Formats: sequence, structure tokens, C-alpha cells
Amino acid sequence: FYKLVDSGDYQKFENYSLSYVCKTSSKQNGVIGHKFELSSPDGVKLCSAIFKNPEQQKHIHNVYIQLYGEAIYSYGIKSTIGKILDILKSAFGLTANFMTMYPSRVDINCFIGGYDFSKCKPECFSGRFYVSEECCKGHEIFEINSRLGLETLYLGSRSSVLYFKIYNKKLEIEKSLDTLSSQVKKEYLLQNGFDFEKPIWNAEFTLKRDYLMQCGVRTLTSLFSFYKGLFGNTFSNLSFYGDDVAKIRRYKESRNLSRLKEHPLWLNILNYCDFERISIMSGCLEYDAPLPHRMTVKRSKVGCEKWHKRQMIKYLQKAKENGWDLKYLGDFLA
Repeated sequence: FYKLVDSGDYQKFENYSLSYVCKTSSKQNGVIGHKFELSSPDGVKLCSAIFKNPEQQKHIHNVYIQLYGEAIYSYGIKSTIGKILDILKSAFGLTANFMTMYPSRVDINCFIGGYDFSKCKPECFSGRFYVSEECCKGHEIFEINSRLGLETLYLGSRSSVLYFKIYNKKLEIEKSLDTLSSQVKKEYLLQNGFDFEKPIWNAEFTLKRDYLMQCGVRTLTSLFSFYKGLFGNTFSNLSFYGDDVAKIRRYKESRNLSRLKEHPLWLNILNYCDFERISIMSGCLEYDAPLPHRMTVKRSKVGCEKWHKRQMIKYLQKAKENGWDLKYLGDFLA
């Protein structure tokens, strides 16, 4: 199939709800191959599917699939994957199931209604998986603000195995209500008891393959078997202390942040167990060892070196401001 697509003769597959998008490169998303979009018969976009180039990807013959939000909100994750597998099987004879599909990235989220995070600052959160002193885009902390306050907050590096973001979901939907995707998301939230007259935020962790492997999640079967444990595992890596920024800064400056109690909202999220709407798959295999209650993400050696370098530069700058003569710095190191 890949040779056929590479030659440009792919039009005959478009009767199967496939549409060709482009040829991808490693610089764009780490995957080399040809990208398609798959849609359901009723017009909902299901996913993008990249058929990898086996010659440039270690002779691996597989397909990289990224689910679209409008499909997840319309059908649910498992039903969406089922529709994708039906298309791939009818078009190419490609057979797969949840035991032969491997997650490379998983987003675990929690919608929060009725609480406004717009007054929050990065200090309102505390976690071991990011460096709290680093505040710039592409690094550990990045926030997007408007005249109404906080809109989006990122914690952690996108290159790490785990990072977090929280954003104004209601605002995101209302900005693009003319699209099918936003209409589907709004209808989903309304049907699940959310009030659009009040704030609605989305707290979301992104888990990379290495983190999933550490948790024993290797296939989609194990992912759906342990989603509850994975939910608690990720959210326990972060603390939220409310939006009283002045109080939090006082505790932090006196190095007593551990004495500050977490906000009841966050404790409710950690204790959340109303998962009736997501049914456990029948026939899921159970692993021998349960998920750990808390898994702290270890910083890489490179990350530690960067942190120490930043600390040294900061102390040297302070020393220079205080009138130190740094010409003999080598003598101190000796």
C-alpha cells in the first residue's frame, strides 16, 4: 500500500471515507510517511492517519493515528477507534484490535464547572515534574493572559514525559461556535450537566509513551483497564492551593508551602470516582501489579544540568551586583 500511495495512485481509496492530506516529514511531527484524514459516513472527522515509510522508519509497517476531538465527543474514544478500524479493514484489509494498538500519547483531562481559574497564577500550583523558577515559552511555565485574567497555563516541558495545562474551555468553545467541533463539544458538556452561564475549565495532563510504559500501560487494552488508576496517578503529581496569590507567596517565601492545605476542589478531583459513563471493556486483561498511587517524574540528566547552570548564573550575577571581583573565580574553584 505504501508504494502505491508514494506513486500518487491513492484516489481509489477515497470511497472509504479517506482523504489524502500531505506527505509528512520528521521535522513536522516525528513521523515520515503519507497523511490521510478518516471520516465517518455522517461527516464527522475521526482522525488523521499517517502510513509510515518503512524504509525510513526502521522497517516498521504501522500506522500512526491521532484522534480528533469532534469524534471523541460525538462517539466516545472506543467507538471512534472501532469506526477507524472498520475503515482500515475495508479499504486495505488491515486488521487490528486493542491488543495490537499501542498508545504513544494520552491526554487525561477533567472538566471543572463553577470555579473560575482566571485569577490564578503559576504560584497557585505546585508539582515535582517541572521547575517552578523557569517562566518562559517552551520551557517549564508558560501562561496566556488577557484583560479578563488567565486563559491558559502550561506547567512542564513539552519534551518531557508528562506535562500539564489548564485552560478556559468555555471561552475556547464560544470563540468558534460556527464550527461543528465546537458545537459537538458544547452539546456534550450540556448533556453532562455543565452550565454555560458559569465558568468551565479543562485540567489536562499529557502522558508520553515512556510515562505510560512506567505505569504498565502498553496497549489500548491495558489503557482502558486502568484509566481510573492513571487518572489518580497523574493528578496526584500536582497540588492546587486556590487563587489567594498573596497568601501562597507568603508561605512560599517563608518556605512553609508544605503547611498550606490544598484547595478542596483539587481534593475532590483526586477522590473523584464517578466513572459510570465510561464502561470497562469486556475481556480486558488485568496486569499482576496495580498502578502505583503516585509516580514522581524524574528529571533527566540534561534537565538537571540546565537547572544548575541557571542557578550558577543567577548567583554570579548577584555577586557582580554586590561588587565581587570575579577575575579570580578560578581560584575559588581550585
